[in-house]
Amino acid sequence: MPLKITQISNYTRGEFKKIIKDINISVEPLKNYLSSMAHKHTVDGCFITYLLEDIRDNDSTVLGYISFSNTVIDSDCEEAKNLLNVSNGMKYPIPTLKITRLAVADDFQGQKLGKLLIAFAEIKAFIQQESTGCKALVVDSKNAAIDFYKNANFIPIENYSDDDSIIFMIKKISTIKELKKEELFDETIENYNEICKLCNLDTESNFLNNLIQ
Repeated sequence: MPLKITQISNYTRGEFKKIIKDINISVEPLKNYLSSMAHKHTVDGCFITYLLEDIRDNDSTVLGYISFSNTVIDSDCEEAKNLLNVSNGMKYPIPTLKITRLAVADDFQGQKLGKLLIAFAEIKAFIQQESTGCKALVVDSKNAAIDFYKNANFIPIENYSDDDSIIFMIKKISTIKELKKEELFDETIENYNEICKLCNLDTESNFLNNLIQ
C-alpha cells in the first residue's frame, strides 16, 4: 500500500477532523487524545503528532499515529548511562526523544505498522542527535505494550518510575562515529532511506543523503 507519514499541523483543524473521523482505535485514551488534543498540541509546539496514512486512489485512510516530545534521563540513572555508553562522571541529564503515544488502528493490526512507526521514531531521533543531541528513544510503556517494545529492542530500566502501571524503556541511538566504527553506517543509512522512501519522508531522506555525500 502507498504510505505517507505526515505531521498533523500540515492539516487545518477541519481537514484533520475529517481525516480521522472513521479511525477505529479501541484503546480509549489513545483514541480520545487523537480526536481531542493532538492537533492543538502539535500546532502549539508541545507534543508533536504524525499520522501514518494509506494514500491510494487520491484518498487518505489513517492507519495509526505516533506522538513525540523531548525529554531527558536523570543524570543519576547509572543503568541508563551504562546502556548508552555515557560516562558515569557526567553530571548533566541525558537528552532523549520520547514516544508519548503510539497507536495502530484496530482494522490494521498485525501488518507490522507499529514496527514501521518505531522505525520512523528512530530516524527522527537519529536526526535530532545530529542537530540538538539525542542519545536514545524512550517510552513509558503500559504493561500490555512491554513485549511490543521489547521486540523493537527497547530495554526496561528498573525502578525508574514510581508508577507501577508503567515501565520506563529505552532504545539506544548510535552515533555516526559508533556506526562507522562498527561498520554499520552504510547499512543503517540505507535502511533509514528505505523507510523514508516507503513513507514519503522527503525532508528526512534529504538529511540522510547529505550525510553520505
